[in-house]
Amino acid sequence: MRPAEGQREALLTGLLSIVFVLALFAANPGGLAFASREGLLDRYMLIFPRIGPSTDVVAVDIDSASLEKLGPWPWPRAQIASLIEKTAQAHPRAIALDILLEGQDRNGPRGIISRLGNMEGRADLAAIAQTLPDDDAAFSASIDKGVPVILGLGISEQPSVVRYTPLVLAANHENPIDLAPVRIAGVLGPPAQAADVAAGLGLLSLDTDMDGKLRQIPLLFDVAEKGAGAVFPGFALETVRNAEGASTVAIDSNARSLEIGRHKIITARDGLLRLYPREPGYWRKYTIPAWQALEGVRTNIGENTIVVIGSSAPEAGAYLPGAVQGAISTMQIQTEAVDQILTGIAPQRARHAPWTEYILAIGTGLAAMTAAMFLPPLFVALVVAAIALACVGLSIAAFLHAAILIDVLPALAATVLAAAAASTSVHNRIRANRTLVEARFARYLAPAVVDILARNPQLLRIEAQRREVTALFTDLEGFTSFGERTAPALLIATLNDYFEMIAKIAVEHGGMVDKIVGDAVHVFFNMPLDQPDHAQRAVNCARAIYEATTEYKQQQRQKELGFGRTRIGVDTGFATVGDVGGRAKLDYTAHGEAVNRAARLQSLARDVESGVLIGAGAVKRIGTTKGLKNAGKATLRGLSQEQDIYTFD
Repeated sequence: MRPAEGQREALLTGLLSIVFVLALFAANPGGLAFASREGLLDRYMLIFPRIGPSTDVVAVDIDSASLEKLGPWPWPRAQIASLIEKTAQAHPRAIALDILLEGQDRNGPRGIISRLGNMEGRADLAAIAQTLPDDDAAFSASIDKGVPVILGLGISEQPSVVRYTPLVLAANHENPIDLAPVRIAGVLGPPAQAADVAAGLGLLSLDTDMDGKLRQIPLLFDVAEKGAGAVFPGFALETVRNAEGASTVAIDSNARSLEIGRHKIITARDGLLRLYPREPGYWRKYTIPAWQALEGVRTNIGENTIVVIGSSAPEAGAYLPGAVQGAISTMQIQTEAVDQILTGIAPQRARHAPWTEYILAIGTGLAAMTAAMFLPPLFVALVVAAIALACVGLSIAAFLHAAILIDVLPALAATVLAAAAASTSVHNRIRANRTLVEARFARYLAPAVVDILARNPQLLRIEAQRREVTALFTDLEGFTSFGERTAPALLIATLNDYFEMIAKIAVEHGGMVDKIVGDAVHVFFNMPLDQPDHAQRAVNCARAIYEATTEYKQQQRQKELGFGRTRIGVDTGFATVGDVGGRAKLDYTAHGEAVNRAARLQSLARDVESGVLIGAGAVKRIGTTKGLKNAGKATLRGLSQEQDIYTFD
């Protein structure tokens, strides 16, 4: 674990990122949050379809083949009555007709001739029509055969013309019934004679979500014209109620559930059931073409069966865009809904879902942000990946084991965004520090040292401190006269070469080139980084400078110019180190006894053949005089007694 740079900035940007994600999902601009959440949950149901034993729900499908064999749509009600009668012969538990039969029959002979007479104003045709068989009467007779038949109703904006009674609800706890179902003005449906003999009437109305996809169907409706508390059943709920022989529907307001006979289904307060389809291909085994049912070719309808009659033919049935299955007929939707009520499986978002999901997002965002503040980028990526996998795993586990839908997209978004924001902040701070370090020390320190400082700025201690250093000072003899007799351009070029050579040697030995003053170069060791062998480094550096400058002044051009000898002074001791200066200019340097003694030794070196003097402090720090010889004694500034001084052997 590394301490992060710019922790305050990383903390602030990370927290702002989390707040942004929460605000985005709460505001749901343009349905963005809704679309992302529902898209995720749709994929869960696509990947993990509803499984389980058969519930004996069968669909009788007036498909395209049936229309080709038995006549085009719309069928006369007498033909639909024949299909109901044929189905009822197997004594199923209930028959549900997913076809809206509004008003009087207009497609049988009596209805067609009656309409023609009205259109042409011919009373004779109207009279003939009255002599023909009444298809509505035949239809009503077909549904009064001892098998419960449930008919469908539609929604009307006008007062209802169909006689119906609200659903009887009962609370199975002391708490009052707490429902707020879809509210409608009125209903429309079959003529009174059919409605009166039907075992039940259920609303067929279905509606899509804001993205145009069907995900939920109403189990209950609030019919405004019946007054407060008048609740009417949806088609699937009414089918199950009649199949179960239940006179009432019990409401558990605490658990948000409906109990219909032996079956219990979770619903929302608005009475909506989220559809959870079976696996693809399931209903092929339980769908019978209407022509086969009428001709008795094949049927798997039994006494425990619930039969839904409808149509998948494009010209007869209505199709809606399902969220999971694509375009789907209303017959299959209602069949799926009846089957789902019987299985008792109804996916629901977690109770208090937004708060649960937002708290999860805050927790994961904070974890990712903390990782970004203290861990290297690779480990941050691993932490983010682990959090994301854990969130998705939690959501899938809740869905599979409890049919609870937890939207983890806020948590994923907060995790990624908080980590990215905090990492970016840390990266920017590190880059700024690196730039600062490189700008300050690239000219004075070895590239490797600069790289270490740039990657680990905490190693750089530029505040004032007392520490042991070794100072190396150089001076060029005869510089004043040399400068006076040398052309300016040549002087600058020669000095540049000279200083470049000394600086390069100093950096190679780990020294920090502090400054160049006139013809002098000041070099420090053991700053800014610790160097346990700093004194030895300085002595080795002095020897290398001595050899290089001796060779340099022997070159032809330097000989002609009268280039002088380089004097060097080296000593070790304690000094005060830190930034010195003001706003206009700061200089990281050292002041103290070791610095003064090195300068004094450099001056005394004029009397030594090599031009190099090394103080006793440096020799003591090295711990040996190997390669050195005693050059006498000298009283240096800051010392009350004479000290041995050394030069090269």
